[in-house]
Amino acid sequence: MLVSKRRFWVLFMASLIIYLSLGRGTLTTFPLSQKHLIASSMSAVNNLVPNGLVAIYYGYQDFRRSKDFDLASDDQGRKLFEEFYGVPPGPSRLFPQFFTQTRKSERLKADPPDVVLNLVESLGQGLLLERFNAFAPLAGALAPHLQQDYYFQNFLPAHNDTQKSVLSLLINSEHSEISYSSHQYIKLETSAAQIFKRSGYRTIFIYAGFEGTKNRSDYFKRQGFDEFIGARQLKKLYPEMEMSVWGGDDKYVYDQAIERLKYGRVDSKPLLIVTLSVTNHPPYKMPGHVDEKTPLSSKALASRLGALPMASMETFRYTNDQLGYFLARIKESALSEKTIVVATGDHAVRGLEYTEQEALHQISVPLYFYLPKRFEPEVAEGATDSVASHKDVMPTLYHLALSDARYPNLGRNLFAKTDLRGPHNFAYHSDYLVVGDRVYGLVGPKGQRAFWRRQGLDMISGPVAESSANYERAEQYSKILDWLTRYQLVGSDIVPKS
Repeated sequence: MLVSKRRFWVLFMASLIIYLSLGRGTLTTFPLSQKHLIASSMSAVNNLVPNGLVAIYYGYQDFRRSKDFDLASDDQGRKLFEEFYGVPPGPSRLFPQFFTQTRKSERLKADPPDVVLNLVESLGQGLLLERFNAFAPLAGALAPHLQQDYYFQNFLPAHNDTQKSVLSLLINSEHSEISYSSHQYIKLETSAAQIFKRSGYRTIFIYAGFEGTKNRSDYFKRQGFDEFIGARQLKKLYPEMEMSVWGGDDKYVYDQAIERLKYGRVDSKPLLIVTLSVTNHPPYKMPGHVDEKTPLSSKALASRLGALPMASMETFRYTNDQLGYFLARIKESALSEKTIVVATGDHAVRGLEYTEQEALHQISVPLYFYLPKRFEPEVAEGATDSVASHKDVMPTLYHLALSDARYPNLGRNLFAKTDLRGPHNFAYHSDYLVVGDRVYGLVGPKGQRAFWRRQGLDMISGPVAESSANYERAEQYSKILDWLTRYQLVGSDIVPKS
């Protein structure tokens, strides 16, 4: 049977479209990419997924993204050390001098707690306040826990970006491309998971997103996590879980965390579990497992949304609900006596309308702690009212959970009395430094810097002294992170990397 020329071209174009669609993976969202290459918890299996040409392409991309880091200058490092800590370093090798120790505790050594750190996608602090949420119940099931436990409201993330905030918090590095560059194979002593492992912990990362996103699975396993459970593995554990463009539903991240806490101790090792959610992320798709919920409708709240859809507020409430349910399950079980739970945002909700004076509210995230009675420290007066940031989360956890543990001396224990003359008495965000009652903005193109006075997180314009001793210290923080990263990746000009 002969096919007409017109029909031939119609069939040819249809076949080509189908072929290209299968190769792309989807017509409506993002195409298949490197983040979809991880299909198994076993690296050997994942290495078989891409064909040779694809593997070469991604290898070349990783090479291009790799920075040519300069050696860490010993002279520069010693100058940064003295400017930050207020004392000159000793004559011995510099890198170890950036570390300090938690106190020795026989109780913690004999009976350590399990620790769960929840990093929550776009968990903005402003939307938890009636002043900004217009009395809409956005905190959901998280609300009673914020009232019952330790809740820091004057708190800033390291960045306005998930990857940068997560690496800054867990790795102590500002170089967010490390995880998918040629430097990804180098283990860092500044990694939080490594510090917990050295204290005898089993370490687990549970992520609602795809394992290959920013190469997180492979990278975090190299940085001390014994397991990395992402959307592909969650789907195998919970077949009913729906998948979206970003991964799976937050509910199943917390379900898996509960399962691990109940049954996951191996060889009697305590657990460090870090979770990272994704549902409260564009395109703000509400998971199908949610029972019918009253839609949010508030003209006052809508006026803050700008170009954001109201659906973004519904997924914000959904994630808070799931985190709240998780906390309730902890508290209503025997886990309540042995589990420290922490929650904070990776960054705030981006795109909301705030005034210039509300700029800190716009970027702020909450910090929440649930502490079993027997692990509660002596809490300094006014501790939860102090201004702090991501840099202080892990040092606080080290002091709560670890005995005689060596860790990077880059933040403070938030429950201890603040040393007003110490090096850590500031909050760091990539756009702002908050030191005492002053806020310092980024340096402008002409070298000028904006200054404000501060009340809570409100920024007040007016004459402000341009500098202070504590500000001069705080300004060295990001430079020290850079020096420590370069030292670990390429070595020092005094002590070459072996």
